[in-house]
Formats: sequence, structure tokens, C-alpha cells
Amino acid sequence: MKTQTSIYYNSVGSYYDEDAPEFEQRYWKNPVLKRIRTDFRNYVHFSEFKNALEIGFGSGLDLAHFARCYPERDFYGIDISQGMVDLANAKINKYDLE
Repeated sequence: MKTQTSIYYNSVGSYYDEDAPEFEQRYWKNPVLKRIRTDFRNYVHFSEFKNALEIGFGSGLDLAHFARCYPERDFYGIDISQGMVDLANAKINKYDLE
């Protein structure tokens, strides 16, 4: 029996699954989003940490970016969308990350 919670999460996941194929194309064309991400990354680069968890990592842009910048650190992520997880896994494989 499906609960209201599982129905909600399934609908949110489905929404982002549909969004996944076009997500990065829209991102790279949006200067505001790129500026926000650049500011976020600059902030993180000045922070000390051993490992990180990104909740809602989307296509894995930041997860892969930081894993490449800091190969000695551990990065973890969770996302509700299998489509976004697939995109992030493709980046992980492309850059030979674990």
C-alpha cells in the first residue's frame, strides 16, 4: 500500500527524472545560475572539511567538481531522481572518480 509520503516522493522524483536530460543545457545557458554556483564553489574552497554530503546533487556538477579538486577527501550524495543519479554516475565514470 502506497502512503501519501511515498506518492509525494515518487511524483517529485518523476518530475526531476523528466527534467534530467535538459537540465545541464539550461544551466550552461543561464548566467545567474552559473554565478550562484561559482560563488558557492568559492565559498567551499575556503572551508576546511574531510568529507561532504550533498543532498539533492542533481546532475552531479558540484559533486564531481569537488571530488576532482580534492581527491583525498570523501564525497557523498543523495538525490530523489534516478535520472539525476544516472547523470551524476556518468560524470563519476567520465572522470574516473569513486
